[in-house]
Amino acid sequence: MKRFILISTIGLVLLFVYLFVWNTVDSNTAEATSLQVNNAELAPMPQFSPREVVDMQLKAMQENNEPYKDHGIEVAYRFASPSNKEATGPLSRFVHMVHNERYRSLLNFQRYGLDDAEVLGDKALQKATLIDADGEPVVYVFQLARQQEGEFYGCWMTEGVIRL
Repeated sequence: MKRFILISTIGLVLLFVYLFVWNTVDSNTAEATSLQVNNAELAPMPQFSPREVVDMQLKAMQENNEPYKDHGIEVAYRFASPSNKEATGPLSRFVHMVHNERYRSLLNFQRYGLDDAEVLGDKALQKATLIDADGEPVVYVFQLARQQEGEFYGCWMTEGVIRL
């Protein structure tokens, strides 16, 4: 098991280096996405790609307080993997975390673009470049994993989010 974790970690590090050393995309050229869904009903489903999962979370957080306060954060929490929820939950704690300085740019931002997701087996990295509410560019990397068991078997879910 330790060997598997080590190999997975090395794979993610290599993918990260590829994304940000050899494949950096200017925030003005990142491809905008157009997935249209009703975020009141959003939940993990096996047919959603890593890119779609991040897109749905970002669309919800862009209008965080619609239809009610912190609804966008609640949608993002639905797509947090079980291991992510163990570390960041319950929802009230997750809401507080997203409102902190590191993540608050994810809320009520002006616009965003997504690069192509880098998928390696059941792990993926999705780079998102956004223009925050103050007009400043901010880059986040979503780490996703396809769930291998339980209620969300086969679903891509967020393992973590890194602000660059």
